[in-house]
Amino acid sequence: MERRLAANPEDPSLCGVCREKREELRALEDHWARGAFVQSRIRLLREMDRGFRFFYALEKTRGAKKHVTCLLAEDGIPLTDPEEMCGRARDFYTSLSPQIQLILALAGCSGRNSPRSAWATEAD
Repeated sequence: MERRLAANPEDPSLCGVCREKREELRALEDHWARGAFVQSRIRLLREMDRGFRFFYALEKTRGAKKHVTCLLAEDGIPLTDPEEMCGRARDFYTSLSPQIQLILALAGCSGRNSPRSAWATEAD
């Protein structure tokens, strides 16, 4: 077809066919370009998500390490209830010497049996 068009460039039937073929080729190239764009976006999102997963897992393990799940009482019985553990810790720090209670009060400890409330009653 290209030879016939080169031999007779003014033939309207050949020009129309050539124009149609060029339009088809342009549409096909656009389709390929859109497919490549979609694939690159998917690849980019996967790579971005990969980093997010890593940092999320890192923070999750860091948070799990900071979380207290069990506390041993003086008699060796493990406490797993959060209310019991909090009460036991509060009782322990309340039983400390007055100087340590003062330090804890200045550090901002609070609670119903907190050193701050004990310190405030002693100071008054």
